[in-house]
Amino acid sequence: MISHSSQVTKKNMLYVTAEMPTGGSFNLQKADVKNLRKNQKSDSAPYVTGVKWQELLPESEAGIARLIAQRTKDHRETPR
Repeated sequence: MISHSSQVTKKNMLYVTAEMPTGGSFNLQKADVKNLRKNQKSDSAPYVTGVKWQELLPESEAGIARLIAQRTKDHRETPR
């Protein structure tokens, strides 16, 4: 899921550039738009889009894996 400020449609191809907090980055990584929703709680990034990565580079894939592992660990350590 990607939060952003501009509205997109499912027929759009996105080119994502981002730095991940756990290391790694994307530079114009291609992604197909798969689902869309509006985030009512955010003024700066009111849209959330699910994507399917296209032609993902090995270093980008490793960065995503680190991010997911860290977020999973953080979630498990947070008291309910």
